[in-house]
Amino acid sequence: MSFETGKDQMWTWKTRETKRAQCELIKAGLRELNAGRDYFGPDNIPESITFSSNGIMGNAVKSLMSANIIAEIHGWAIEERVTHGRRRSLRKSANGRKVQLYALVFRGKAEAFLRRNKAAYEEKQTDMFSMRAESDRLAIKLTELENRVAKLKGEQ
Repeated sequence: MSFETGKDQMWTWKTRETKRAQCELIKAGLRELNAGRDYFGPDNIPESITFSSNGIMGNAVKSLMSANIIAEIHGWAIEERVTHGRRRSLRKSANGRKVQLYALVFRGKAEAFLRRNKAAYEEKQTDMFSMRAESDRLAIKLTELENRVAKLKGEQ
């Protein structure tokens, strides 16, 4: 499967997840920028934030690059062990593999993207009580429908 086909599949089936990954990347870039660093990597996203498949992050990166919101960097920062725009991942789980680093092209554009896609990164928490109440409501509706069907069959 080509990257373009995979990207289309991802946008078709995992739009919200991909938008959330885009937002998390931009938030990581803004955090690093606020800390005085003009580059960031996907490993700057907290490890507690996960996605349903490996392709989500790659798709998010490529689409943000296409929209000219982020760009690959190719520079050096010897004191932080950045060479050719890559560094060892900050995540222990990555076992030191190298990750590409990016820069926000324009801060205002990145912030506008976050404002426009706020719903993608503010997950709504549904409490168990609400879910249970909805489940009970649907069960009652189903029972009512079954009773009506039985009544109609009895009249025939």
